[in-house]
This record gives sequence, structure tokens and C-alpha cells, in this order.
Amino acid sequence: MDEPVRIIQISDIYSETGSIIPWGLNLAKHTGSEIDILHIIDPRDKHGVESPESDSQSISPGAKLSHEEILKREKGKAAQALDKLLSKEASRLNYPLKINTIIETEYLEEGIKKVCRERHGSLLITGSDPGDTPLTDEDELLSVGRGLATPVFIIPPGTSFQKPDKAFMLADYSESPGKEMNDLFDWLTPFSPLLNAGWVTKKMGNYVKLELAAKRWEKAVTKLIDPGITIKTTQLKGESFIKAVENYVHRNKFDWIIIPKSIKGSSKKIFSADICKKLISSINKPVLLY
Repeated sequence: MDEPVRIIQISDIYSETGSIIPWGLNLAKHTGSEIDILHIIDPRDKHGVESPESDSQSISPGAKLSHEEILKREKGKAAQALDKLLSKEASRLNYPLKINTIIETEYLEEGIKKVCRERHGSLLITGSDPGDTPLTDEDELLSVGRGLATPVFIIPPGTSFQKPDKAFMLADYSESPGKEMNDLFDWLTPFSPLLNAGWVTKKMGNYVKLELAAKRWEKAVTKLIDPGITIKTTQLKGESFIKAVENYVHRNKFDWIIIPKSIKGSSKKIFSADICKKLISSINKPVLLY
């Protein structure tokens, strides 16, 4: 990368299946990035409750905490938990990583969009299990992620970081590669992986046409990317889009999967949320939405 960029990671410090914060810290280390850990306390989830113990001299046990007092208490608990986790992980990294913690009490989607706008050119990381984050379900995860101009990495809980030797990319051959594509490949440059770019066709009659489009796309992309990245295109055949991709990914043991948010010229402006959701679930590997 020409200059250090920012990674924004949605906090999952209360995860019971394994926080992905260490994964994001390792990505920041290998890409020379500054990282912001974003913990969002959605004010809609916090209502007045009775305090089991005194939170201050003005609040006695059993007294009902106000909405503001609850948010203040939750921010304090989150700050302590983040500090404990980050101190432990920073010592493991043995690297002078710049880590910032941001605790917001914005509505979820607005809070994420606000931070991404303030950090132009950044990358967002979140877990694939919405139960570990303020996100309510997979549909909200995809809705928020695909509504951002920012690329979004979705990581299965408890995933250990490893440098990607091979990555598979679902490529929209109809789209001429531009600055957005160049920015995407910047995140792969530090790893110099083998990148397979492909699409699925059901009909043999479409195969030759797709192959020609793929070669034109590959030639254009090669001019943009770092020479350390080896890229080749491949066409997958199958009646089921999900099964064709899933089988290819597992058979070739790809480390990362890259999926487009939109398809140019499609009747749908956004790549099918249902396909995205099923791929993320069935593949169970880090997925980068671009």
C-alpha cells in the first residue's frame, strides 16, 4: 500500500465462541494498518433497570437507573473489557501496532456509517455470527455491510489468522476494473497470493462467451495489481450456484473468499443477499465483500 490505511473492526468482546479481534489485529500487523476497534452500544437495547448495586454515590442499590446512566455504565464495562483483551493480544503480536478504541452509543447502522465516512479508504471487519455483535441477524449484517462503500471482511467466530496463500474471487467480468478494484487488491498485495477469479455458468453454450469475457477482464486487472499477485480465471459449471462455489472452494483449499456486493447489468442492483448468506454459512472461511 502507498500509505498506512485504517481497519475498522466491530467489537465482539462478549463472544462466547471466540473473539475475532485477534484476527483483525493480525491483519493490521501484516498490512501496516492502523486499527480502530468499534464497540457500539445501541441505545434502543438499553432501558431503565434496577441497579443491583450502587453505581455512584447518588444511586443506591435497587434504585432505577436512567437511560443515560445505563449507557454510561455499559460504556465503562466495555472499555474495561476491551483494555484487558487488547493488552493481552498486543503483547502476543510483539509489534508496534497502533490501536484505537471507539465506544459509540449511536444507533447501530448510523454509528458504523459515521465511522466509515470519517475514515475514507478503510476496511471494515465483523464476525459472521451476529449474536457476537450488536447486529440482530445475518440479514442486518449483509444489509449494513453492502450499504457501505467500504469493503467488508466477515470472519467466522474463533478463526485463527493465517496469511492467505490462495484466494478465490467471484468476479463480475462485465465490470471494467477501476480504482475501486485497485483499492481492493491493495489489501491482498502484502500477501502475494495466488488469486483464482471465477463465475458459475449452468449452460455449456455460455461457457465460451464467459471465457472470452474472463480473459479480457484478467488482462485489464493485471495492469492494475501488484506483480506479486498471481491471477488466473476459471469458469465453474453447475446447476446450483452455491454448490458449485462451495465444492470448488473446499476442493482447492482457498484461505479467503472474495464476493461482489453488486453485479453490473444485473436486474438486481445488489448481488443476491440470499446467495451471499448461504455462501458465507456453507464456506465457513473469511469472506471479503467488495
